[in-house]
Amino acid sequence: MMTGGFDSAVRDTVHGWSSPWLTGVMLAVTYLGSDFVLIPVALVFAAILFATGSRREGVLLMCALVLAELVYEGLNIAFHRPRPTPFFGLATPGGHSFPSGHAVKSTVLYVAMTLFPMRPVLIRAVGVALAGVIGFSRIYLGVHYPTDVLAGFALGAICLAACSAVYRRMPVWPSE
Repeated sequence: MMTGGFDSAVRDTVHGWSSPWLTGVMLAVTYLGSDFVLIPVALVFAAILFATGSRREGVLLMCALVLAELVYEGLNIAFHRPRPTPFFGLATPGGHSFPSGHAVKSTVLYVAMTLFPMRPVLIRAVGVALAGVIGFSRIYLGVHYPTDVLAGFALGAICLAACSAVYRRMPVWPSE
């Protein structure tokens, strides 16, 4: 990838903002984008959607997450980009760097959660901001290059858009 100058400049700038309290916050925030949090949250939210009669939305959410995981894994293997050296003495996570799985899956889940059923603008902004801060935490902690995170956001948005396009064409189910 020919992104070295951009990635280095952004990583250096973000690392220059580091402080012990911000590092603690970023470690907590990045956890919100881990599979340990995302999977249970997605399952609970989908169950709530199903239980409240929003089955189509539950199916859309789960399809978007499965699509995101499949495309993310495929790109991760195809690009095979090594991870950067993490900051703060953190261990290098397993897997490859491009795209950021935290950014992809957080974008799909936390943004989708703000859409079903229709939510106020403030709640939508919180979902988008949460996905954004999770992506930023990956750069701050040094476990991803900025282009990994930007690609993750884009991939998450594409997965949501693709599934939303299918959703709009789905017939209304009898019990809804």
